[in-house]
Amino acid sequence: MATTTDKYNIAVIARERSLLSWQYDVLKNVLKVEGVTLSILVLSHTVPKKTPLAVQFLHHIERYLYHCQPHFFEDKNIDSLLANTDVVDMATSTVEDFGEIDFMINFTEELLPDGLLLQPKLGVWSIFIGDDEKVKSQLTAVNDFISENDVVTMGLQIETLSGKPNITLYQSNSSVDMASLCRTAEQCLHKTAFFIPHYLNQLKTNHLPNPVAFTQKKTLTDKVSSNDSARLVWQSIKRISKKMDHKYRAKEQWALIYGKNATKNSLKANFDIASFKMLQPPEDRFWADPFAISHNNKNYIFFEELFFERDLGHLCCMELYDDGTHSDPIKILEKTYHLSYPFIFQYENDFYMIPESGNEQCVGLYKCTDFPYKWAFEKNLISNIRAYDSTLFEHNGLWWLFACVADDEESPSTEDLYLFYADSPLSDHWQAHPLNPIVSDAASARPAGKIFTHDGKIYRPSQNCATSYGAGLNLCEITNLTINNYAEKIVSQVFPDWDKRLKGLHTFNFNKNITICDVIVDKR
Repeated sequence: MATTTDKYNIAVIARERSLLSWQYDVLKNVLKVEGVTLSILVLSHTVPKKTPLAVQFLHHIERYLYHCQPHFFEDKNIDSLLANTDVVDMATSTVEDFGEIDFMINFTEELLPDGLLLQPKLGVWSIFIGDDEKVKSQLTAVNDFISENDVVTMGLQIETLSGKPNITLYQSNSSVDMASLCRTAEQCLHKTAFFIPHYLNQLKTNHLPNPVAFTQKKTLTDKVSSNDSARLVWQSIKRISKKMDHKYRAKEQWALIYGKNATKNSLKANFDIASFKMLQPPEDRFWADPFAISHNNKNYIFFEELFFERDLGHLCCMELYDDGTHSDPIKILEKTYHLSYPFIFQYENDFYMIPESGNEQCVGLYKCTDFPYKWAFEKNLISNIRAYDSTLFEHNGLWWLFACVADDEESPSTEDLYLFYADSPLSDHWQAHPLNPIVSDAASARPAGKIFTHDGKIYRPSQNCATSYGAGLNLCEITNLTINNYAEKIVSQVFPDWDKRLKGLHTFNFNKNITICDVIVDKR
């Protein structure tokens, strides 16, 4: 499938001259890609499937409870996207009528004849969500919701000949909203709008990753059985009850935990989080995203502090003493917008900080003018980007910047990890990696602390946000890091199961003396 072309002549198969709203967004984003031309619209005139009553019922209830609006299921006319597009009817046309097509997007829920599947140079593409071959819009994520899965697997696939499984081109794992089928479906369908542009960007390089080991069966189930309907309703009642209980009774607070490092440089010993001591903040705030810096024989902790009344994070620093006590936190950076994840690094004898400020759509850099409490804005490393938890790492003569990126304001900030590189951490010219997003998985994408080496291996701490934000930690080993390739694997996971009061943790950092994390404490 590797190609270096930048121009694509495409066709679209649709029921009529309209698409469901989520499909319209897919097509609109594809046509925004430079070099893509929609030449043919193929009309299939298939009858749309009816939404099962159980699903209709849940969508109605959730509109009331959560104010969600499943507009992705509404029909939308596509005439404004057609321009000079030829329109042909599948009932009266032959394969030869479609001419030279690079790839075809199938927006119907039907299996296509083998002759049509073989016609485009790069095949017939379609979006899949969950186990089925293609998206059954009104059934999106139903099976995953019933089965209580943590994530929904979805992506872009090539439809193959009869009797063969489809081939996955691009895959993403999106988190399941444990209290809402409707919101889960909306999030999944919204993400599909970016799959084809991401894959076309990856096609620009001849160094594509190995094919995704995920195949789709060709079962075209369009019904929900009576048993599944009952299970779906019962699951929703349980989850909604749990959500209401959490909303009105839960009293959660992020706190810091730390441990002194073992005398031997043992990764396993320093990752023994269950034995750590807690640094509890006052009742009116939380502390999270800690980074540990050792300087002049002192241990400093930089972290996010958030007062519940203000609901905007700012950055603080405090000194941790050898006896486990600490100085009063001192505020080092506050803005009119949210700040968190104070990633700190040293370069040419100066300390620099990149705080998380994704909603400002930039990756800002600050320089320390008087360590550790005074910092001044230096510049934006990258602008016009919704980047979260930016993390730098130097390797093989280059500086690498990892960050979770949201495609737009409606996209999650926990599922797509992007990579950029430059010859200096202060560079104004960061090059995007050709395989972005290098990880698309709610269970492992978002950074959770500084990247480090141990026994010749590179490790990246990451968050597990599959079941909920900050549910746990992963330790990922980076096995391939070059300007053309990237690969990692999870080698260890930690969940806060050693204490029933703890509901999550999502940061892991250390210096030569201490290792520090954060945890969610249920204080009911």
